[in-house]
Amino acid sequence: MNTNSTINILVVEDTRIYRESFCELLQSCFPQARIRAAEDGTSALSLTRRHQFDLIILDYQLKSITGGDVVRHLRQRASVTGIPMPVIVVMSSQPDISIFARTMGAAAFLGKPIFADEIENILGPILAQIAVTAQPDGSARTAAPDTPPQPARSPRSTGTRPLLWRVRSRSVG
Repeated sequence: MNTNSTINILVVEDTRIYRESFCELLQSCFPQARIRAAEDGTSALSLTRRHQFDLIILDYQLKSITGGDVVRHLRQRASVTGIPMPVIVVMSSQPDISIFARTMGAAAFLGKPIFADEIENILGPILAQIAVTAQPDGSARTAAPDTPPQPARSPRSTGTRPLLWRVRSRSVG
């Protein structure tokens, strides 16, 4: 991945311990990323009005509005303003949500729980593709990737990085 370009990531997770742990794990996997967190869909939508994100990783089952509702609001805003949609990755502890993720146009589905090296294998290609679309001055991207990358499939980690959530290693889209 192009380490000269900062990737702006928004993590939306309503369970505080998961949100904090996931953000720490994500930052350890991708130290060049700028990560912000939101505790619910309403906060996420507010943050997206003030900041442009390259990638939004959101839990589908949020308390105030669902991840699907967040994506619908973002699509509607993008169609009105012309500001491109960020790449969306949906996460959930319920594997059936991967079907909703696919219909929402998500680049990937992360099933909870997940290992750090699986985060690297799934999100690494997505972040690399986002970095390629960066403008030469490193400013915000002008478009999301055209096609979602195909994540690498890897065996279960036995490394020293902390276990948080498991990834379903299949691309959605």
